[in-house]
Parts: sequence; structure tokens; C-alpha cells
Amino acid sequence: MKIIIFGYGNLGKVLADHAIINKFNTLIVSRKKTKSTTLPFVTIEKFNSLAESLSNYCLISTIPPNENQEDFVISNVNPVIMTKAKKIIYISSTSVYQDGEVDENTKAIPQIKRGKIRLKIENHWRKIAKSSIIIRPGGIYNNKNNLVTNFLNGDHKVIFKKNHFTNRIHLEDLVGIIFQTIESNISTGIINAVDECFVDTHKLLEQISKKFNLPKPIKIDYKSISSSKKSFYEVSKKVKSIILKEKLNYSLKYPDFKIFATDITEKYIKSLKNNE
Repeated sequence: MKIIIFGYGNLGKVLADHAIINKFNTLIVSRKKTKSTTLPFVTIEKFNSLAESLSNYCLISTIPPNENQEDFVISNVNPVIMTKAKKIIYISSTSVYQDGEVDENTKAIPQIKRGKIRLKIENHWRKIAKSSIIIRPGGIYNNKNNLVTNFLNGDHKVIFKKNHFTNRIHLEDLVGIIFQTIESNISTGIINAVDECFVDTHKLLEQISKKFNLPKPIKIDYKSISSSKKSFYEVSKKVKSIILKEKLNYSLKYPDFKIFATDITEKYIKSLKNNE
């Protein structure tokens, strides 16, 4: 399998590590100049010269829109070149969805600016290649960077909005979904990468603090936070995925954030006791 990964941020790095460990023929195209003697980086100019050999490559774009609301790949690569790829995967966001319960069959009607930008870019990718696959992940977390570890490390403030539920996906599961999509017979369409564990984060942290005798979470009304963060709370939706279960047949490693949160806390308490 040959893979070209656009972007070397948190997701791009883990994708690249997974691809290299599993001996995929891998190239990384990054917006930033990255010095490395071991990783297979190529410049955007070098990528543009690979046009004739892209038929065996799967392209994965992980780069979010820039400050001008533009897509780096679309802005810098001749679309004719990308149509030669075996498969194209664009990592978008569940921000394209509106209030309520939604899945891949729901027509996306974004209600916030971020979602409108994402949907516009998704449509641009579809125009470039009808065979493009759009993956819409929920909020990405991992074992080191998540709501619970932040709380355990002393950040007891929790943004609160009544009847708001967060859509999440563990980074390991997102990477697993991407690679299973590459190896599947899916060649077009939308995949929601979500765990379907709809948790009231304030209530969850209250339960954890009570169970483990920790400080109580401090409730912060979402209306009082900065506009950039507020957009995450403007729309309350429950995103489900039909494709993960029925077509991709992907089994989540982290299907329940409540269990994950409890496990992380138990390990934290145990480590404290061991260090006493």
C-alpha cells in the first residue's frame, strides 16, 4: 500500500507512525519545513512532480482550513494531479452538522462558521474527485490530552451548557478507521468517526470527583467564554455512524468515554499512592 499524508500535526504524526511501522510506502507533505533524516518528507513542489505515479497511492489530507478559510492542498496542488490517485480521504469535522440526532444520511446544514467552511471544502474535494471519501471525526482525544487528565492535573473548570452532549473519538480509533477505510472497498461517501457515547461532561466529572474524593468541578457558563471556543457549544447534536457498523465493520477500541474516564482516574490515583 502506498500512502501520501498531507499534514504533520497531531493526527498526521500518528498516521505516519502507523504507516511506517506497518511498512506502508509512505510520503508526508507538510506546510512547515520539517528537518528529518528518517521520515519520508516531500515538498509540495516534489509532490506535484509525482503526477504520473499517483495511481497506486491513497491520499489522506489532515490539514484544517487556514486563517483565510482555505484548504492548503486544494490551493497548492493541481486538481488534475489528485484525480489520478487510487483513493482520496479528506478529514473534515462533525461541525458541519446541525442540532439534533444525525448520521451519514442526514443532509448537513451547518449552523456555525467553522461548519460552513468545512462543508464548503468538502464540496470542493467532491468536485475534484467524485471518488473522494469524507471522514467526519468528533472531538479527538488521546490518553494524554483529554478532559479528564486536564481535570486531574488541576484544571477544575468545566464549560457547561444545559442539554449539551459532546461527540468524541479516540485518536487511536480515528487512525484505525482511516486505515480500515483505505483497505476497504469503500471508494466514496461520508463516514462519521464517532463513539456514540453522548456524555454530559460536567455530570461525568461530578461523578468522578465524588467517587474518588477529588475536588468538585467548577461550572463555567459557555456564554462567558471566548467566541472561538464558544462555537463548540453553540450546536447540540448527537452524531451517529451507520457506516462504521454496517459497511466498515470497525470495532472501537474506546467505545465508552465514561469507562475511559474512570480507568484514567483509577490509574492516576494508583500512581499517587505508589509515589507516597
